[in-house]
Amino acid sequence: MREHLGLLPCDSPHDYSENSEPLPVGNIYDWGSEDDLFVQDPLSPDLWKLIGERATVNTSVFKEVFHSLPDDDGKSIFGFN
Repeated sequence: MREHLGLLPCDSPHDYSENSEPLPVGNIYDWGSEDDLFVQDPLSPDLWKLIGERATVNTSVFKEVFHSLPDDDGKSIFGFN
């Protein structure tokens, strides 16, 4: 779950430019850390709040990048809702 929420520390900084190496494959898992304890209870209200916030941001980014239709927030290709 921590991987999907972006809560794993990366072992080293990476350059994601066009000519860089592939994405890193080895994350360090820090057992017992604050982030590890945060995801320990999958029904925690704070964890669900974080999941909802990440889902909202991810949905916004997806809509902005891909402009997919049909979309609940936009007009149809025919010009009406």
